[in-house]
Amino acid sequence: FDDEVWRVFDEENEAYLDEFGKWLKDAGTSQKAIEEHKTTMYAFLYFFVAHRMELPMRFGAYLARSYLGSYYISNALESSPASMRRIAESMEMFYQCMLEAGHVQQEDYDFLVKDMDEHLDEWCSLCDLNNNPDWRYYVR
Repeated sequence: FDDEVWRVFDEENEAYLDEFGKWLKDAGTSQKAIEEHKTTMYAFLYFFVAHRMELPMRFGAYLARSYLGSYYISNALESSPASMRRIAESMEMFYQCMLEAGHVQQEDYDFLVKDMDEHLDEWCSLCDLNNNPDWRYYVR
């Protein structure tokens, strides 16, 4: 990818995050929670969807498994089952906002929700295992 494509993705994602912040504010979410959700989604959209996977925001709805089930566990120092559940909550709210705004389709949102419902506990267990310094002894 060239820098121009990433610049476009970044500009689009910035607009989506602004829209998400307004949506959360309209729902009565506290400013602190809004900033936390936006920061979470910025990391997902910027570092993973746009720059690692080289895809636009819409495709992020199909990347929860790749992100939470693998990338985040292996690459985030702060990964924990609790942080993964917070990320999943932010992702679901973000894509609900994007659905209501017409930026994603119902099937995109439904896939995300179903994937997380079916696999989040498994991903959290993997994260817990990864964070255990003695995990190698359990794998044998």
